[in-house]
Amino acid sequence: MLGLTARLEANSIIDRLVASGETFSSGDARRLVDLIPLSPRLGLKFIGRLAARGPSTTGHAAGIGDIEVDGEQKEKHLRLNVPEFHKIGGYTVTHTLPDRD
Repeated sequence: MLGLTARLEANSIIDRLVASGETFSSGDARRLVDLIPLSPRLGLKFIGRLAARGPSTTGHAAGIGDIEVDGEQKEKHLRLNVPEFHKIGGYTVTHTLPDRD
């Protein structure tokens, strides 16, 4: 878990890294890598969403006619073997080892 002080420092560093310019400080980059905890390598990753609608019902309403009431929309988000990520300011950051070919 990333503490508040580390999160604020990381946000400041990321803002400097993405600022306009052709280069950035290697010291900032190293410090950011040191701040973000390393996530284990997990192999195959899957992120998905399952959606379904509950049962609907039909009937007859006096003075209106035939009606249909749709069931409630249900949604489930699924994350399997996805490395830990951290929300830092407006950024989503993860720290993993590079893939080896």
